[in-house]
Amino acid sequence: MPLPKSARLSKDREIQAVFKKSKRAENDFFILRVHYKQGAPGRMAIVISKGVSKKATDRVRLRRRISEWVRQNKILKTKTSDYVLSVKPSAMGISRTHFYQSLGSLWKHPQL
Repeated sequence: MPLPKSARLSKDREIQAVFKKSKRAENDFFILRVHYKQGAPGRMAIVISKGVSKKATDRVRLRRRISEWVRQNKILKTKTSDYVLSVKPSAMGISRTHFYQSLGSLWKHPQL
């Protein structure tokens, strides 16, 4: 299930603002950029380039896994920040449990 429209960063200028004014945390599979703001609910963009996989079906599968994990863990409902999550090519070959563990550890990163 995709993220609701109200929880997505959809405009290019919104995503660029996160890139310019963000804190950054990364692990072997993901790069998370966070832009703290006041009041408004959290929003997110997921960036998966063709360098991760040439097949659109693989990129969509990764995007759906991430969206579902974010939805189940209620990340955006408890935070008032904008997020951009970039996926690294190494994320393609890992197991689903390792994938979710990496996402969880990224959100608990001490730099955020």
